Amino acid sequence: MRKVLQFLACYPGLNPQKYLEQYVAPHVVVAIFDPTIAWMKYASKSQCVNITRIDGWRMNALNAFSFSVVYTSALSGEDLTRQYAMVKGADGVWLFSDE
Repeated sequence: MRKVLQFLACYPGLNPQKYLEQYVAPHVVVAIFDPTIAWMKYASKSQCVNITRIDGWRMNALNAFSFSVVYTSALSGEDLTRQYAMVKGADGVWLFSDE
């Protein structure tokens, strides 16, 4: 989870999906990852944004949960909130899901 969120905080392009396929549950379309910096109007596209808050934790089932992440640009102060969901695979590994 940490590796994916940090990647999304630094990736300036519009297609992060091609780098994150291995972290997504098999039944899910990889397009669940919305780019972060690319949608921030005032953030520098050449600098990572900070993850300032992870909250809104919700257990959707014994093997699934969801949460939200607030990304903030240190340069502009702009923030952006993204929602994520995870599901535990058959092998016990947690993977991103589309809820």
